Amino acid sequence: MKYHITNKDFNSSLLNPNSPYYRELNQTIGTMYNNVYKCKTCEYGYKNFEILSFSPGSVAVASKLFFEGTKAPTSESQVAKILNEAKDLAGLELTGVEVRTDPFPPPSEGVPGWAIALLVLVSILVFFLILGLLWLLVYYIRRKRRGNMDVLSSRDLYHPMNEYPTYQTHGRFAPPGNKQNPYEEGNRQPQNPTKGFSYTNPAMANDQL
Repeated sequence: MKYHITNKDFNSSLLNPNSPYYRELNQTIGTMYNNVYKCKTCEYGYKNFEILSFSPGSVAVASKLFFEGTKAPTSESQVAKILNEAKDLAGLELTGVEVRTDPFPPPSEGVPGWAIALLVLVSILVFFLILGLLWLLVYYIRRKRRGNMDVLSSRDLYHPMNEYPTYQTHGRFAPPGNKQNPYEEGNRQPQNPTKGFSYTNPAMANDQL
């Protein structure tokens, strides 16, 4: 439903739903709808309303009304006729009442400059954040791959011989006290010494010859 309120003046506060003027006019319009479509002697199945927009032209109103049940108005002209013939409009003076079965879309408003600047700033921050995450991922992968190559490098497969400790299978025996070590070179005795022997010729020993 669209109409003009001729005994009200439009100002910028009607663009802010939280402003006192907006809330006051919204409440007055709600009272008018209750008086017209929800009075004690009339039953139209009226439930609620919604303000779509306020715009200049005294005060141009675009609103949406909700009806239900079998007693709801069956045509657009019936809804407009009920409003035009109503006597208690909560002190509002209306002209140019138009009714449609589909809701009136609110007038489009341009996006403010600060919202565009904020959107651009957020986009730039998100872009640099993604770049930072990609750099960290590449750095982590390269570092992990470098560590694997060090483990498998050929440097660890060869060790010089001087890095291995010497291994001895024999040790020297030190006897207690002054007892000579029989295994030393100077104290060794031949195990089978050559024994001396003598030979006597029997012929030379016979005095009779």
